[in-house]
Amino acid sequence: MRNKSLPPFGAQSQPSIVPSLRNLMYDRVGVIRNGPDLQHALDAIAHLEERAFETQTRNLLTVGRLIATASLARRESRGSHYREDYPATDPSFAKRSFVNLSGGSTPLEKTSIA
Repeated sequence: MRNKSLPPFGAQSQPSIVPSLRNLMYDRVGVIRNGPDLQHALDAIAHLEERAFETQTRNLLTVGRLIATASLARRESRGSHYREDYPATDPSFAKRSFVNLSGGSTPLEKTSIA
């Protein structure tokens, strides 16, 4: 059984991961978004997740991954979600989006707005 309280060999110090995530989210998942930047953010988050071992840091990375995943899936602009590669509002996206963490993946589920 692996002891999760010990950092894995080669793990990056946690203080360097959090600022990296903060900058990544600001630069690539900020107010004005686009597909290539969102995909870059997801790839970078996956790389950071390999090196993170503290629970709080892993939680921050998970939230970042969920935000980027949901933003990439919504191919339109609506409210505070603005995609420069999809500037128009698309009526087919008039749904709530839910990202599910079960099974280690992040499938997106959409439900109609009642």
